[in-house]
Amino acid sequence: MLDSAPISVCTIASLFDDSMDCVKVIDTAGRLIWMNSGGLCTMQVDDFGMVDGALWPSFWPEPGRTEVERAITCSPPKPHHFTAQCPTAKGTQKWWDVSVVPINDDAGLHYGFLATSRDVTEREVSKALSKTLLQEMRHRQGNQMTIASMLMSVHAAQAPALRDFADDMSARLAAVGRAQAVVGREEDDAAAFELRGLMATLVQPMVGPACTLDISAAPGLSIRRDMVDLVGVVLSEMAVNSVKHGAFGKGGHVDISARADDAELTITWAEESRVELAGTAREGAQGVSLMHRMAKLNNAEFTLEWTAFGPEARLVLAV
Repeated sequence: MLDSAPISVCTIASLFDDSMDCVKVIDTAGRLIWMNSGGLCTMQVDDFGMVDGALWPSFWPEPGRTEVERAITCSPPKPHHFTAQCPTAKGTQKWWDVSVVPINDDAGLHYGFLATSRDVTEREVSKALSKTLLQEMRHRQGNQMTIASMLMSVHAAQAPALRDFADDMSARLAAVGRAQAVVGREEDDAAAFELRGLMATLVQPMVGPACTLDISAAPGLSIRRDMVDLVGVVLSEMAVNSVKHGAFGKGGHVDISARADDAELTITWAEESRVELAGTAREGAQGVSLMHRMAKLNNAEFTLEWTAFGPEARLVLAV
């Protein structure tokens, strides 16, 4: 059907024929009139004649179908972008990052749409695994804190002198639980979180009495919802390590700062314990590996360096 299209549309189509993205020309009624060679391969379509003239929305299950229909029925036509799941012609489930832009003929009249679908299955699966990991971490941490609080209450009942200590630690564990609840919460991705308050919520409950903590961030500095999980995992892991081996547990000072420019947000953890470290975490250690993996999944940069008295970590996110 592309043979009857305006020459400018034919030219556009020829430019994308070798792309591995699935590139399609859709007419104003939503029918497929061309698909590039790479797209036929990616969508597992053996011959374009199998789908020539088919309604593009019919290939999509919900909620992708609604997004496609919105893109091709918008008046006046305008660019549209979405991510949704859609099976290939042979039933392989894939995720697609889709851009739809209107195209005009040589006379300037609306002819149809150029739709580009990029296979982002690996990215979406990684996000789902990350979400599952965070949920499992929260569940296990909650169970551990509940058990610890119950054990302290049992011992305090047998030794009244421990009651004040047990009450203090139970309150502390409850505060840690509230902080951990921030990580992995289900909310609108567009929501913004005030960064200084978020850092305090995650870290403050773990600070020991012999340690001082400074948190600095510009007033009003916030992060998107999609950054919260990564920031939460990194700060929580650094805080737990500090309780076990560093300034939070042995005394000293921790400085957490955040600064932003037009392109990046940098969060820095600088720690100085009163006690010289006996050793440092290996790169393969579970907690360190988790922070590196989470940063990679979120297209961020995480670095960790050591002094004789503690670590300096830096998390850099694109904004």
